[in-house]
Amino acid sequence: MNKAASVALGIAVALAAFIAVKTLKQEALSREPTAAEMTKKLDDLKAQAEREHPDMAKSDAFKQLASDQSAKKLASQTPDQQANTAADMFWGFYYMNTKARTRYCAQRGVDLSPFVSAFTKEHSELFSKASAVYARAGINTEKYLPVLMETLANTVEQDMKDVTTGAQVPLDQACSLFNDNAEGFAEYIQLPPHLKRALLSYE
Repeated sequence: MNKAASVALGIAVALAAFIAVKTLKQEALSREPTAAEMTKKLDDLKAQAEREHPDMAKSDAFKQLASDQSAKKLASQTPDQQANTAADMFWGFYYMNTKARTRYCAQRGVDLSPFVSAFTKEHSELFSKASAVYARAGINTEKYLPVLMETLANTVEQDMKDVTTGAQVPLDQACSLFNDNAEGFAEYIQLPPHLKRALLSYE
């Protein structure tokens, strides 16, 4: 699915964004992190990725860092902790595609419902598992959504530019591209395998 290949960077950023918002919340227990703090956290991660993988393209380096860090984190956790980490990352992944991308298109007069419907159907089992993890922990799934949406706004805009560049279509056709290829894009856009395994094994 070459047209969708560049959305992987957006996914990696979305995964990192949700972990970052929880990390920042833990560091400042009395308040929610701001969008500026979130952006700084992500910029630091991107810089780290470039330092650790100088021979890779920036997008590939960031994807590799996100994958490496999540795999390392899971390796030191109990099954329940693994499920919680995977759920955290799922919500970043989910909101990137069902909320941030939808808002981007709505601002441009395009209803992204065809893609969102295909995406939610494709990932319904993961959604159920992630919802169960958060329900057991007493966490509102949309608790961090406002600050996450602010942070993902720039990410989804760049993501759409990258997708249209790869597909060789004008930027103003980005949303239509997702709708016209809804099922294919939904199947292509996936969580990393180790995160899917951790979440699907939750009981």
